[in-house]
Amino acid sequence: MYGKSEKIIDLGCGTGMHLKYMQQLGYSTLGFDLSRDMLKQAIINSPRSKFLCGDFTKIQLPQKYDSATFMGTSFNYILTDLEFLSFRDSLYKSINNIIVLDTRNFDNKDNLKSIQNDHLIYENDDVAFNSERSMFFKDGFRILKFFHKVTFKKTCKQEEFHDESIGKLYTLEKITNLMKDKFKLVKVFGDYNIKTDFSKNSNRLIAVYKKMNEKQYD
Repeated sequence: MYGKSEKIIDLGCGTGMHLKYMQQLGYSTLGFDLSRDMLKQAIINSPRSKFLCGDFTKIQLPQKYDSATFMGTSFNYILTDLEFLSFRDSLYKSINNIIVLDTRNFDNKDNLKSIQNDHLIYENDDVAFNSERSMFFKDGFRILKFFHKVTFKKTCKQEEFHDESIGKLYTLEKITNLMKDKFKLVKVFGDYNIKTDFSKNSNRLIAVYKKMNEKQYD
C-alpha cells in the first residue's frame, strides 16, 4: 500500500531516538530540527544519521527522501493554516512517497487535562534524561513547560536547561483538510503498536498520508 522506503527524514527529530531505531532497521536517515541543543543530543544517540537545523515549514533538502516521519506531537508547533500549507508544499517537493504525522488525539478529552510538575525519566546506554513537565490548554493551543536535567554517563557531566513552547491542537479532520490537495490519507492508527485503528477515544492520532501525483490533484 505504502510503497518502498529506504531514505527517511525525521522532522522535529529532537534527541534522535526515532532515528536510532530507524538506523537499526537499516534505513538511511536524516534528522531535521530547529533546536541546535536537541541536535547535539541526536548526534550522540544516532551518530550514523545526517542532520540539518532549520524551520520545517520551509524545508530545502539537497536530495529527495522516500518518506518522512513527524513524531511526538512535533508538528503542532505549526501555529497557523498558512504555515501548515507552506510546510505541506515544501514537503511535497522533498519526498517521494509517504509522510507519517503523529500527535495526541485531542478529540479524547483525557488528552486535554492540565498537568502540573509531572516527572519524566528516560535513559539509554549513553545519557539519562530527568524532566519536569507542566502543560496547560487555552483557546485551541497547548502551552508546555519543561525543565530538563541531562546526565552523560561516560563523563558524569550534567547539563540543565528550560524549555517552553506553544502548540496548536490539530484534529484528524483539520489535518486531512489541509493536506488534501497534495497528500491522500491512507491509514490512521490509535497507538504506537500500529495494531489499533483510530477512534475518538484513542490516545494517539498517527496518520499516514501518501503523496499524490499532479494528475490526481489537478
